[in-house]
Amino acid sequence: MDEEQKEFASRGPQMESLGFVPSPSHVKLGVFLLLVELFLPGMYCIQRSVYFSFYEIIIPRRLVSWRREDQPEKMHYSFLMKGSWHVISLKQKRGLSVQNFPVYTYSSGIPGLDMPFIQDDCYYDGYLVGDQGSSASISTCSGLKGILIIQTIAFGILPVKSSKKFEHAVYRLSKVSRDACGVKERESHEFWASMKGLGPRELSPAHFPYAWSQTKYLEIFMVVDNIRFQMWDRNVTTTAQTLVDVLTLVNQRMKQINLEVVLAGVEIWSERDLVQISWDLQETLYGFNRWQASELPKRARYDAAHLVTGQDLGSHQGQAFVGSICTSGNMTGVEVFHHEDVPRFAALLAHELSHNLGMKHDHPGCTCPDSLLCSMHVSITPEGSFSNCSVENFYEKLGRGQGGCLYNKPEPRSPFGRQYCGNKIVEEGEACDCGSQHACMKDPCCLPSCRLKKGSDCGFGACCRKCKFLKAATPCRPSVDECDLPEYCNGSSMWCQPDTYKQDGTPCSGGGYCYQGRCRSLQSQCVEVFGEGSRAAPARCYHMNTRGDRFGNCGSKWQGPVRVFIKCQPKDIMCGSLYCENVQRLPHIKSHHAFIQFRMEDTWCWGADLHNALDVPNDGSVKDGTSCGPWKICINQSCVDAEATLHHDCSLVRCHERGVCNNLKNCHCDYGYSPPTCESQGQGGSLDSGPSPKVRAIHPKLAALFWLLMATALLLTPIAFVGICFWRKMEKAQAKELEVQGSSVDREVG
Repeated sequence: MDEEQKEFASRGPQMESLGFVPSPSHVKLGVFLLLVELFLPGMYCIQRSVYFSFYEIIIPRRLVSWRREDQPEKMHYSFLMKGSWHVISLKQKRGLSVQNFPVYTYSSGIPGLDMPFIQDDCYYDGYLVGDQGSSASISTCSGLKGILIIQTIAFGILPVKSSKKFEHAVYRLSKVSRDACGVKERESHEFWASMKGLGPRELSPAHFPYAWSQTKYLEIFMVVDNIRFQMWDRNVTTTAQTLVDVLTLVNQRMKQINLEVVLAGVEIWSERDLVQISWDLQETLYGFNRWQASELPKRARYDAAHLVTGQDLGSHQGQAFVGSICTSGNMTGVEVFHHEDVPRFAALLAHELSHNLGMKHDHPGCTCPDSLLCSMHVSITPEGSFSNCSVENFYEKLGRGQGGCLYNKPEPRSPFGRQYCGNKIVEEGEACDCGSQHACMKDPCCLPSCRLKKGSDCGFGACCRKCKFLKAATPCRPSVDECDLPEYCNGSSMWCQPDTYKQDGTPCSGGGYCYQGRCRSLQSQCVEVFGEGSRAAPARCYHMNTRGDRFGNCGSKWQGPVRVFIKCQPKDIMCGSLYCENVQRLPHIKSHHAFIQFRMEDTWCWGADLHNALDVPNDGSVKDGTSCGPWKICINQSCVDAEATLHHDCSLVRCHERGVCNNLKNCHCDYGYSPPTCESQGQGGSLDSGPSPKVRAIHPKLAALFWLLMATALLLTPIAFVGICFWRKMEKAQAKELEVQGSSVDREVG
């Protein structure tokens, strides 16, 4: 494992090599420290209060009027929650925040323009019918996702995965999240002190009504680090769509100050991080600020740039420069998004953007009308509005004339500012871009006009070498798991084919099934958690999951401030907490994580509580897709029928038993056979992956002839052996007969 590991003393008889054996007093001390961990969370500097304080499963029903045709710009849903029926009225958003925007990814270190399909007609604002103070910001792109404000209480809503009944979870967002802002009051005051002498003189109060009533626009450029991109399965469309989901919720909060946040562009560090992501969030902010100042102006026009990282950097989850909007530099921020709760991250991003707009952290004298904690509380709150202090901070900045860029309304459908040949970014209409005249002199493929040189097929890409397309069947993305499929160049493009893998439900080693490109097994998960040498514990250890406590459960839920663990049903025990044996070392863990060791008959079982948040699966639990019995797999910590759940409907018969089905339900053929059905001769591969490379193998017909000859040879060998023996015996008999005849002649002559 990459993580730093440390020696751990064990009592296990099979682990005597680990050294120290704890006495009963040491065990008592360990129990005491565990109790301190469980019951005194407030000892941490940042309050680790729960984020979900209530949730309920609902089934929204869309209401359609029979009197008029369906109108997508207006929608109504009814649902039953807390024993009462509610109707939510939604109206399609008509703004700029979900218009087209450029997305940049990297190939061999070179940024290129990507244009993923982003739905822009599925975002709605609304309210709860009969509740005058309610509001909603909902995405209907894939189920209902977003936030509801009901009687000043914030609820999140999201679809339940794998549900066939259109089930959704509605969960109450607690007033204070575990996320805290890293901006210090000293830094805030120092920045404001440095700004007082800048810009025009203060405006008269007569100008404030204009600043208040006019819509303001903040164009933001979002940068996604490599870990966060991997958390979105390296899917560019998912990454961009989720960022749009986030910004729609941010805009819900910004309505109070009549500000709309517009996505100016996205850059994804698809290969590696381009700045160091440090545990010191301020250091990361400084590094990102230097990088964006030199690189991002080439990409698009923007007012602020923010970095989204998937790394959990400890207590502080956000950092931004205060009052830096519309300045020549420092209009940046960094936010941690190590979970999957979009409303929670949207609250964090809105908080840090508000720092850019000049808002400082609230002090005890600040108030907001709808919540005890306001938006700019040091601990991020999902339901508070801006306080009187925050509004004053913002309009003080506008009053100083330091927010002029916010009045520039972006042109509709024109977010691709500053496109030009020579910026080293391959944009629409360009075959390549080698940069300046001097840089192009060293480029063997590309002209300064962003056209390819004579004789060149390409200038960059995974399937481009020395200005030529690589031959068809050249590997460009190897498989990383037995359930993953390799991809090859097609001989006519610089790009590698899209990533594919075996269809979910395909049998794999260890009696398991392929699931999302991985062969899930208890053994591999034990190695992930405890390191090499560890192995899956026997089934008797998994009976601990029927206890329903921190170290043996099938998940958890929150009842008020209490985290309640769910007991596994007997049929589901192999899908609860993960248990391993033969653990040699324990990895370095976070402060709120813990391990457990217990004896079950003659086996020492190891488990772990690596829980981060209710919305994030416990890393110490068995993963979805793991086999839990014959024709059974774990899904959402339940042992379910594999065929009925995975819908594996592409049989080997379709591929003539000469290949496997991929996730797009096409055949990936063995070498020697051609897609789409692996019936005719060919090089193998699939319609999606490209042709596989030639291998030094005997043609199937030649192979059959070879084995026929071998079988014939094996059959004839003993016959030939008997024949030879018989022939030699006959020779000897003839020789002996001749010898006898010779002796007889000699006697007659004598």
